[in-house]
Amino acid sequence: MKQLMMVLGVAAVIFVSGCAELEKVKDELTGGRTSDYPSVSNTVKQGCLGGFAAGVVANLVKRQLIEDKKFDAGKLLRDGVIGAIIGCTIAEGLNKRRENFASDADHFDAEILDAQFQNDETKKLVAHTRSLTNESRGVLEQLKADKARKKLAREEVAIASSNAAADLRWAKNELKVVESNLEQRQAASALMEQKGDSQRVQLMSAEINELQSYVSTLEREVASLASINDAIGQLDA
Repeated sequence: MKQLMMVLGVAAVIFVSGCAELEKVKDELTGGRTSDYPSVSNTVKQGCLGGFAAGVVANLVKRQLIEDKKFDAGKLLRDGVIGAIIGCTIAEGLNKRRENFASDADHFDAEILDAQFQNDETKKLVAHTRSLTNESRGVLEQLKADKARKKLAREEVAIASSNAAADLRWAKNELKVVESNLEQRQAASALMEQKGDSQRVQLMSAEINELQSYVSTLEREVASLASINDAIGQLDA
């Protein structure tokens, strides 16, 4: 326990790192087809947990950097993370993020840097989602061709259906996170404007515009994945 408390203290300092790592740990713990897909860290959760130390600790345990067999990373994720974000709003998350900085200027600079980092994350996410759409479309066309030749096997359809459903579920979840992040950025920009910091409003606006374009693209890709998923589900071997 002493060792755990020490790591928690160190982890609280590693703000952005902890946020990103917890999302990776959560994804890996769920397993399955999408376990190694890219994931975008949730800025609302970052604010609600005030540093996301839990994410850092969970990752250290998973990598066996903390030798405490009684320490349950899964329980920490359930009770610590999920419990901490219940009822948390965008505004509450932003206010808690502000508490980590000595001045509004420091906070705003951190928000802008975090937005830039997350736009990089989201760009990779968009690229992966597009690749999934293309892959799924190719699988569907192959299944249709096999059906036309009367060579379509039930097992082939079942595997394709399972993969398409998993991909769609992952894409929908990530889209929700990105949309939430966009709201967080907009709230931060509104606060900057309220404080009369026009220079930082302009910088954040550029990041918001980029993120909005990613949201639009992801919405289109999710719609395509949903359509492909439905089409595969309607195939009969």
